[in-house]
Amino acid sequence: TVEEKEEVEEVKEETKEQKSEKSSDEQKSKPAVAQPKEEKEEVKKEEAKKEESVKKAEPKKQEKTIDEVVKEIIYDKVGKKSNMGEKRIIELQVNDNLGTPDKTDKIIIAKLYANENLTTNLTRDGILMDSKDLFEEIFKHKEISEAVLMWNLTLVDQYGNESVDTVLKVGLDRATADKINWKNFSYKNFENVATQYFVHPALLKK
Repeated sequence: TVEEKEEVEEVKEETKEQKSEKSSDEQKSKPAVAQPKEEKEEVKKEEAKKEESVKKAEPKKQEKTIDEVVKEIIYDKVGKKSNMGEKRIIELQVNDNLGTPDKTDKIIIAKLYANENLTTNLTRDGILMDSKDLFEEIFKHKEISEAVLMWNLTLVDQYGNESVDTVLKVGLDRATADKINWKNFSYKNFENVATQYFVHPALLKK
């Protein structure tokens, strides 16, 4: 009958609508399509460039000055204070060596407070041993062409007055330092090989 045909057609239309709804739902539920490899590589390259630019923007660590290097050597080898509690470094000078063709050559003049000992001989030997340790490290730095160590102590004169004076001075230049085999070198030979050598009469008393 006509009515039955109309019902069948309505059912068919409903099934078509349901199918179309399902297909649209399926399309929605499908996962997003993965990016091609080329695009991923480009993204990685851009990220790498950003990281490089950030690294370049970071300030470079400044190299230590000769002044700082020598201070570290002194503090490491003989300490920041003497055995009597005095500050080790009284004065530290770093000067250009105008006597060499290399403009980067430096002269070190270190005025230091020495350690005291039971006798003048022990005090003198202790100063020379400390000098050996310092010179060995100082001359590892090629820009240092000369170094002078001026060791000081508090002296009392015959009137009872105190004064801080240089009791021992020892200096080496690069040519002399390069000849020394520090492992076998005796500190007692500074008197013979040093380019500058002075001992105060107070350290010569027995």
